[in-house]
Amino acid sequence: FTTNGTERMRIDSAGRVTTPYQPAFSAYASNQSQTSWGDGANYAMPLTSSIFMRGGCSLGSNAVTVPTTGLYHVTVRFESVTTSYNIRAGSIRLTHNGVDIRPAPSSDTWNAENFVGWSNHHYTWCTHYLVQASANDYFGAKTWIYHNGGTPTVGYQCGIQGHLIG
Repeated sequence: FTTNGTERMRIDSAGRVTTPYQPAFSAYASNQSQTSWGDGANYAMPLTSSIFMRGGCSLGSNAVTVPTTGLYHVTVRFESVTTSYNIRAGSIRLTHNGVDIRPAPSSDTWNAENFVGWSNHHYTWCTHYLVQASANDYFGAKTWIYHNGGTPTVGYQCGIQGHLIG
């Protein structure tokens, strides 16, 4: 199926459907470092690179802008690489047009340990969302870290992936 000479959907002889212009994105920041991470403070994740931007999605100002109104499945991920101090809990949230989105009403996805904390360990936080968005809305990510005092330096990677599902 084409529109103005551009293929928008294909059904092959086995019945497999592909939609090469369906909005989808994958953006990330790798090998970042945040010094003096305040206990309980949140930081916007610096989304600076993309693996792909498809169907009119674009990356800019640490956020991905979507071109089409609809329901999006979006995943945010935060992975520590190193930490100089004990981390006792953390969370990552999607932002939609600059507003923090919780995974469910009145809840949050916290990853915590029941002992003193992590130090020089790798850990990953990942949360999935279904979000109704309008054309030109944008998605970003923030993370929170709680630690046992001091001013930890956290090396990390983060990413956001998503696609229009309907």
